[in-house]
Formats: sequence, C-alpha cells, structure tokens
Amino acid sequence: MRFEYRILFGFLFALLLGISILNFVAIRMHKAELLSILYRDVHLHLELSEKVKGYKLPDYIKTSNRPLKAKDLVFYRIIGDKFVFLDFSRLRERLRAFALNLFLWEIFLILLLSFLFYRLLWHHLQERERNREFLELMLLVLSHRFGNFLATQRVNLEILKEGMNPSALGRLQKAYNYIEEEFRRTLELIRRFPTKGEKGEVRLDSLIQRMLKSFGEELEGKEVKFDLKEVKVRIPGNDLEMVLQLFLENATRYSKNFVRISSRREGQRVILEVENDLAPDVPRGSGLGLELARRLAERMGAKVEVHEDQGRFRQVISF
Repeated sequence: MRFEYRILFGFLFALLLGISILNFVAIRMHKAELLSILYRDVHLHLELSEKVKGYKLPDYIKTSNRPLKAKDLVFYRIIGDKFVFLDFSRLRERLRAFALNLFLWEIFLILLLSFLFYRLLWHHLQERERNREFLELMLLVLSHRFGNFLATQRVNLEILKEGMNPSALGRLQKAYNYIEEEFRRTLELIRRFPTKGEKGEVRLDSLIQRMLKSFGEELEGKEVKFDLKEVKVRIPGNDLEMVLQLFLENATRYSKNFVRISSRREGQRVILEVENDLAPDVPRGSGLGLELARRLAERMGAKVEVHEDQGRFRQVISF
C-alpha cells in the first residue's frame, strides 16, 4: 500500500474512533436531559391529577390497578392503589431522530475533513517529490559544472607548458572568466529551480535573444544564425530558461564557426533547434548537461533529442 494511503486510512480510523466516542457521550447526555425533562413533566401531571378532578393525563403516562406488561412501558411509581407506568416510545423516537441528525452531520464532517486532509497530504508529498527531484538535478548540475572545471584546468595545464607568453596569459584569463561565469550560472540555476511550476505564455524568439546576451564572450568570432518564428508556448518559464541555458552552453562551448537557432510550429507542437559545428580541439563533456536538460524537459512535459552527424551537433526540444 502506498505511503499516502496508509496515512489517510490511519487518519480516517482515528477520526472515526474519536467521533464514535463523542457520539456515545453526546447521546448519553441528551438521553439524560430528555429523562430529566420527562420526569419533571410527569411529576407535575400527577400532582395536577390529584388536585383537579377529571384531569386527563398525557398518553405517555399510564395508570393501572395492576402491573402492565408492554414493550415500551417502564414502571415509574405507585400512587395509592395505582401503578404508574411511562411510555418511552416517544423518548426513543426523539433519541433516534437526534442520533440520525448527528450521524448525517458527522458524515458530512468526515468527508470534508478527509478531503482537506488528503489535499494537504497530496500537497506535502508533491513538495517532497519536487525537493527530491531538485536534489537529484542539483547533483547532476554540480557534476556537470565540476566536469567543465576539470576540462578547463586541463587546458590551463597545456597553456602553462607553452610558456608564459601574452597569448597564453590571455587564454588563462579567458578560462578564469569562463569558470566564474559557470559558477554564477550554477547559483542562478539553484535559485530558480524550486518553482511551483506555474505556466505562462513564453515568446521563444524574445527569450533566446535575451539569453544570448550573456554568451557574448563565448560567441566572439562565431557566426550566429537565426530562423526564429514568432511562436509562443505555455510552459513554466523558469524550467524553459534552464533547458535553453544548457542548450546554449553546449552550442557556444563546442562550436568552431557558427551556431544556428531556429523555431517552427508543426501541427500542435512547437519545435526549437540549436545547431552548431564541432571544434576538433575542444574536449567533449560528460553528457551530464544533456541529461539534466532531458530531466527538466520531462518535468514540463517536453521532449529533448540530440543528433550528431558529419561534424554538426543538433539539440532539439519539442513542446
């Protein structure tokens, strides 16, 4: 049995047990109150019957010269030579009506509390699942960034072997800037990830144009080609930005001469492609960035595909 169902059934059992005890106490107290009122009224009626000649007693008070036997008759007292009995059928009817009314209200209360408790439990479990997913993805992010850091340090070692010339120092400065930018993006990714997943309309061409501004140094000397249609997607904006961030990082890092970005609509689906040529002297990554992009795409109901052919690398996401 699933964890949430065990908690829900445990809550229902405790609720039913508590309400049953309250019902027992409430019915006993109501019965005692009805009996107190009944005995007071009977005492008044009997006093009137002794003082007023021909006074007619209510139907629930029976008098007889001998003991009576009936299902709902209860002996009350003896007055003179007469036995007084009380008919409790009306009392039992009132108790049954009270219990039925109490039962119907409590059924409504149980259903309402069960629904509210289940919604609260479901929200808690969803939050826990989001946190678990967040931790898994952060492990991928950190592994991905650490791998990039190691690759950069490997390049730095090669630079040091060449000797301390101005060109080598420039490349070291560029590598440092790259590591610093990676760190900043990682912090931004962690800050944005725990989102409730609210969907909104996102215009792809505007979003990509804005995001490309942070890749100015990586795109220096490379041709950027655009074929962006004015298409909008209804999707959690933060998740989409993280996927595009990973796409653009791959394209700018591993490209040699160009990066091409295109979008189009195919029926009900929107297709976005990021394509680049491959620089032969750039070490390949571990693939964790693409795995992270796939996870994020699944999170928002999209699909990521990767194709490599004849020195070209193409990343595709379809919504």
